[in-house]
Amino acid sequence: MRAPCVKTFSLWDYGCYQMRAAFDRGEYADLAILVTRIDAHALKLKKVMTHRAVVAAWSPVLRELVDGAVANGQPSWIRLVDVPDFGALQLILAAFYTRRLVLSAGNVWETREVAAYLAVEPIVNICDMFLKRHASARNCVKWLQHAQKFGNRELEEDLQRIIIRSFNAIKDTEAFLRLDSVTLLALLESHELRCTAASELSVLKAAMRWVEHHAWRRHLLPNVLSRIRFNLLEEEDRSRLASGEHGFQALLGEEQRAVLAAKMEQALEGIPRRGAIRRGVQINTPLGDIVQGGWKLVYAQPYSARTLSGDLEGCKGDFLLVGACRKQELMLPVCAMGRRDSVLRVVGPQQITFENGVYWYNRPGAAFGFGTTPYIGAGGEGNNEGDQNKRLSWRLHQDEDGDGGEPGSDPALSPALESSRAGEAKDLDESTKWMKVIFSLCVRAL
Repeated sequence: MRAPCVKTFSLWDYGCYQMRAAFDRGEYADLAILVTRIDAHALKLKKVMTHRAVVAAWSPVLRELVDGAVANGQPSWIRLVDVPDFGALQLILAAFYTRRLVLSAGNVWETREVAAYLAVEPIVNICDMFLKRHASARNCVKWLQHAQKFGNRELEEDLQRIIIRSFNAIKDTEAFLRLDSVTLLALLESHELRCTAASELSVLKAAMRWVEHHAWRRHLLPNVLSRIRFNLLEEEDRSRLASGEHGFQALLGEEQRAVLAAKMEQALEGIPRRGAIRRGVQINTPLGDIVQGGWKLVYAQPYSARTLSGDLEGCKGDFLLVGACRKQELMLPVCAMGRRDSVLRVVGPQQITFENGVYWYNRPGAAFGFGTTPYIGAGGEGNNEGDQNKRLSWRLHQDEDGDGGEPGSDPALSPALESSRAGEAKDLDESTKWMKVIFSLCVRAL
């Protein structure tokens, strides 16, 4: 016996077309939406004919208004006050009937605002997906202002990352000058900005251009300059800044020039001048050069030995040099230097400290080390394959009394962490041939 022939056909397109036609012509409409809005000139009133069942099914806000109208004996009309954009409202009402929504860069924010006003979450989510997919250097500043206005924190963070990645492209634009002070100061504090900006001088010039755009911003100059990393400036640029050669200094008053000079001197204060401190991760550094520079060995243990947080804290001095070498060899394949307080600053997961051109992490109960990228994983794992030889990571155990880390965060309980490494040499947790070394330097010794 043959099974009965059963097939399902879709009438979706036809039904949507008929529903849209009924909406456009106002046929069989049983609800009038009176839209009022006050603009700069007058009170505006518009009427839209629609159907109670349709709008109530889509919008909790409209459903509540419809229920209230029915309860009050006036089921044929409701009022919407201060609708953000009438055109976006019509677009959304049409989508209720057609199940189609046409978005563009020109209407997406207005559509999102009205959808949020009506509590239509599916349309809000669609707008957010559109914004994330189409955000770029060309629109990120303008869209960031919208995201801040509407309290969209997730999108705000995405747009801030685009601004950082696109800094070289937008720093000379008019849009950059429209950044608010909170965003500008956060941008200047960003570690990631130093990976994308052409130079620290370009960051300083962009910041000064922003300050000079409005006279009222000049009182923010100390806050702006405190976020410039003058120690990252090239020697030539520092000299030109000190002599006033850079053009933007002509825009500064005497008091502002004094502030700039003081901040630059403060940033460079205490930095050794005889070449003992070298910026960035160093490769194949002779031990003889380190000793001649005035450095003193304060910690040396094989990689197989446990390193405790207290071991690091016991390394005194103004500056520390952290590195690794093979036993009985007179060369450090990888090392880096920096101010002690910055090098040993304790950070949380996925956090880093930028010091002397190097990204450091000190995570008690997890790992200690450095790299050339801010994108370092829980155990020092970075995502830049070209800098494998410029990364160092040690397992960092909690002190015996349990201080220095969160319970359960010891690496013995976290096998997923990247193993200890010294440049391209990996999996050194049990190595007795590789040494972990720390040298100390006091400014007064120079």
